Amino acid sequence: MLATLPVLAWLQYSWIGEVERADADRMRAGLQRSADQLAAEVDSELGRFFRGVMMPVRTPNLPPGAPGQDAVDPCTRYFRWQATASQARLIRGLFVWDAGRVLECSAETGAYRAAQLPADLNQLAKAWQAGPGSAPPAIRPETLPPAMIAHMRPPDQPGGWPGPGNRKELRRWPPREGPGPAPLPPGREHPADHGGPGHGLEPPTMAVAVPDLAWMGREWLPELVRRYFGDGAASDAYVRIETTATHARVYDSGVWGGGAADVSAQLLRIPGAFRGFDPQGPPQGYWTILVRRKEGSVAAVAARVRNRNVAVGGGVLALMAIALAVLLVTIRRQRRLTQQQMEFVAGVSHELRTPVAVLSSAGENLADGIVTAPASVREYGAMIRDESRRLAGMIEQTLRFAGIQSGGAHYKLQPVDVPQTIDAALRNCDALIRESGCKVELNLDRNLPPVAADTSALVHCIGNLLSNAARYAASGKSITVRARLDNNAADALADKPQRLFIDVEDLGPGIDPRDVPHLFEPFYRGRHSRERQIQGTGLGLALVKSIMDGLGGSVELRTAKGQGSQFRLVLPVATASAKPA
Repeated sequence: MLATLPVLAWLQYSWIGEVERADADRMRAGLQRSADQLAAEVDSELGRFFRGVMMPVRTPNLPPGAPGQDAVDPCTRYFRWQATASQARLIRGLFVWDAGRVLECSAETGAYRAAQLPADLNQLAKAWQAGPGSAPPAIRPETLPPAMIAHMRPPDQPGGWPGPGNRKELRRWPPREGPGPAPLPPGREHPADHGGPGHGLEPPTMAVAVPDLAWMGREWLPELVRRYFGDGAASDAYVRIETTATHARVYDSGVWGGGAADVSAQLLRIPGAFRGFDPQGPPQGYWTILVRRKEGSVAAVAARVRNRNVAVGGGVLALMAIALAVLLVTIRRQRRLTQQQMEFVAGVSHELRTPVAVLSSAGENLADGIVTAPASVREYGAMIRDESRRLAGMIEQTLRFAGIQSGGAHYKLQPVDVPQTIDAALRNCDALIRESGCKVELNLDRNLPPVAADTSALVHCIGNLLSNAARYAASGKSITVRARLDNNAADALADKPQRLFIDVEDLGPGIDPRDVPHLFEPFYRGRHSRERQIQGTGLGLALVKSIMDGLGGSVELRTAKGQGSQFRLVLPVATASAKPA
């Protein structure tokens, strides 16, 4: 399992990288599709106008002998387009250039009128004068304003519009500017008003349609942006439209901020419509649409998604690793606990077998009359008493632990006299202390107040500490029992209950520092006891800690290897109104 986790991590990271690239491509493709659709709609509307109005169109051929053929001039088509177009405001003016004069077509009447070029088309006029197919060297074609230019009469075809050699009757050119015949340029003649045959007059040299860029940026483009990218807060993209040559802003859907665009598309790019002096058409559109996501670039958004996926995936793998580590630790602890329980069973069996054997042997000797001398009878009686107490102590300790583990331990808290409790514990351990050869020294303060505790439980705790000192620290030959009040002034100022300390101190070899963290665990026996093969169950200190926690106190340990050990029981002092048990 440990070997599999790195492989899983590598596979997941690789998969997340592929997902990131796929997400980035998907987001970028969606933005590009919307940008292309917006550009296509703009150019489609302009293209329809160019093809329907600007490109020369002849009337269908009439049967032989028909009176003639008519060609529809740009102004007439412009007038018709205005009546049917969905975006009639798309073109703000239609101008024709002929023989050095400029005429403007009226959208309301379809008639021509003399006009001056708008100021923003002055540069375009210079390009006209330079002739089709070229522009003056001082003029950069890409800087000219976008205008649709159509050559209505190619210079190398003198027959003119609708075609060379056509001598059918044509519409009068130049057209009238209101009532009456329109003035003629020098060297030209009107055909007969009655429509008889006459020389075909040449139509305008060039026609120019000027898109209404202000209206587009103010009304039409915002509508298209809302349609293809969403409206306001619902949109996940910023859209900017700017001029391709000078990068002047035409439209912004919001605060662009920093960063490059994710996708772009060209606007006003209609082959043959713009830059009529350039037969190949513009290499790129006059406008550029730029799109970027509001949350940042597509790469940044995809990276954030990847980081979240990596974090989630890494968290799952880390959780698996932690669970595996916890499982390993739990297995080790379970193995150690099982071993400790086996040692406990072996220790208890030995501890029980010894007093049972002694009691059985002594009883048989007394019953069979083998021991009859009064001194020997007394000795046998004392042996039976001590072993019985020892056996009772082990049984009580095991039952107490079972009760604590099952949650059935209950303590009757009442004022307990400390000196009397210590005397009771010493009496219970008298045989073991005498057997160890240790000497017990008492150092009790006078007038000790009673503590709030359970008498039998407290006797058991003190007796357990005395037994451990006699069993494990017999080499010190000295056990000291102290009892005193805690004189901590800080507790008194903080109005905390006063505490009383009961210390059991020995001068034995001390406790190995490696054993200290586990000393109060059930069934745990230190290295010193195992090395010296000292019998025991490993329940004593675990019981002491559990009992002290139940009494509202605590147990503390101070030890140093080779300098003995001190166990301290910390108990709350009983209230003054309570009476000792």
